[in-house]
Amino acid sequence: MGITLNRFARQLKLQIIAPDHPTRYSKKSDSVIDFALARNIKYRAQIKTLTDLSSDHLPVMLYLNISQLRIEDIYKTIPQWNSFREKLITSTTYPGEIKNPDAIEAETKSQIEDIINSFHQTAKLIKIQNYETPKQIKEQTTLRNRLRKEWQKSKSPLDKKAFNRAQNKLSKM
Repeated sequence: MGITLNRFARQLKLQIIAPDHPTRYSKKSDSVIDFALARNIKYRAQIKTLTDLSSDHLPVMLYLNISQLRIEDIYKTIPQWNSFREKLITSTTYPGEIKNPDAIEAETKSQIEDIINSFHQTAKLIKIQNYETPKQIKEQTTLRNRLRKEWQKSKSPLDKKAFNRAQNKLSKM
């Protein structure tokens, strides 16, 4: 059962969160029968076995450390180039002639700060979608698209029939 579960978890890219101590004790063997399956969680997860009860089956507690969640893990920043360009033009001042290395260094720092500030003020946050399409659906979609292309080139009724079958199979998945 453990091998099948592990294969299933790897196939669907699931994380198995299990305690490091057995959760069930018997005369023959000790085993871990309590665990969690997780996918696309941004928190650090941990399971601990509670040994306070005197039973052959020990309860477990699942902990999610939500203090470690970062905004970068949930959202990605998309630049809005037109508004960024306008903001950069209006917020940046260009000095006249720069003659010494210290002035060059100071102006470079100022320009970098202007670029970063303009970007943060004009960029858009978009929520990251962590859903991955299963392999079977990706393969069926590829097949359907290939058959559609063949039908569009040939206009053959047989190619149209094959395309329709692939489309119906995909819609039933």
